[in-house]
Amino acid sequence: MPEMPEMPVHPRRRRPSAPLVISLLALVLALVATGAPATAARLITGQDVKNGSLTGLDVKDGSLRAADLADGAAGVTFFGRKRVLASAGDDYTASLAAAKKVVLLRQGPITVYGKCFMVGTTINYVVAVSTKVDGVLMDSREDSLVTEGGFLDVDTPETDRIMEEDSASAGTADSDAEDSSDFLILAPDGTTIRGWSGGALKTGALPGGNGPFGAGKVCLFTGGAFHS
Repeated sequence: MPEMPEMPVHPRRRRPSAPLVISLLALVLALVATGAPATAARLITGQDVKNGSLTGLDVKDGSLRAADLADGAAGVTFFGRKRVLASAGDDYTASLAAAKKVVLLRQGPITVYGKCFMVGTTINYVVAVSTKVDGVLMDSREDSLVTEGGFLDVDTPETDRIMEEDSASAGTADSDAEDSSDFLILAPDGTTIRGWSGGALKTGALPGGNGPFGAGKVCLFTGGAFHS
């Protein structure tokens, strides 16, 4: 009899068990859950964005705050309202020097700040400016180094860098929101600031209550500036 050809033998395939399928599915889901956010976060970085390709239309209105902008960014800054308790002192120059700086604006090498301090029973506040470079043009109603034949320098005495000041005696309050509070600052590096400041101060108990001051010997600073 002729020999019958041998039939190929196929190995029997085993189906994966139910526990194995469940384990593999759980592993896939875990990888997706943990890896997807990381992958999405890596999709776009600063290196992927072409310089100048994003405009104001690409930014949601109201989504950026002042803290999101780097120092030196051009724009408008509102100082808000800053409440400061007065530091004690008896001599004006010494009390001014010792009082804590309350930063209102930083732009390039320029810092605009306020100070609140006592001289005896009189409360005082000043708005002043400092610089990290020499040769800055500073003009205000209070001090104008330009009209005095000089510029604002790093070592300019603080008493010559005051742009606004006010005071109130014991048991009284005062405020300053007049045109005497505007100022102009032009630095050699191109930094430009055109602003105004204002505020109020009080010491002791007032007949009508503390109002917006709250208790204590208090200065309130506010203002704003256009800058670039």
